[in-house]
Amino acid sequence: MPIIKILKNGVWTPVNSVTSLGTATPSTAGLMSASDKAKLDNNPVTLWENSNSAVDFNAQTITLNDDVSNYRFYYIEYKMHKEYTKYLSTGLIPINLGTTLVGSKNVLVSRDVGEPTGTSLAFADAISWEYRGGELQHNNTYIIPVRVRGIK
Repeated sequence: MPIIKILKNGVWTPVNSVTSLGTATPSTAGLMSASDKAKLDNNPVTLWENSNSAVDFNAQTITLNDDVSNYRFYYIEYKMHKEYTKYLSTGLIPINLGTTLVGSKNVLVSRDVGEPTGTSLAFADAISWEYRGGELQHNNTYIIPVRVRGIK
C-alpha cells in the first residue's frame, strides 16, 4: 500500500487505508505526541566553528560543543580552497554516518569525514588530483571545514 499524507487542520497525517474510488481514511496512529514535537527544532545549532579558515586544515579530530546524540542530523559548511570566500554545504547527514566533502575547479578534491561520536568528529587529509596528468596527493589547502551545525 502506498504511503500518502493529507493535510488536515494544518497537520500532515499518514493515510491508514485507501478504499475504492480514491477515498482515504486518515489515522492518528504513528503521529508524534505534542511533547515529542516540542523537542524537535529545525533551527541549526553551531556545534563547531573554524577560528581561521584561511589556513591549511590538516587531518584532525575536532571537539564539538555538544554531544551528537542530542541531534538528528548534522551538516558541514566548507570552502573549496583556503583562499576562497564562498562556502559549500553537505546538506543534511544522519547523525550516525560519516561523509566525504568534495569539490572541483581545475582540480578534483575530497576529504573524508568520520562518523561523529559523542563530541568528536574526525577529518582526514584532503586529497587532490589535477585534470591534466596529475597524481593523487595530500593537499590540505583544499576542502577547509568552516562550520559544523546540528539539527535537533
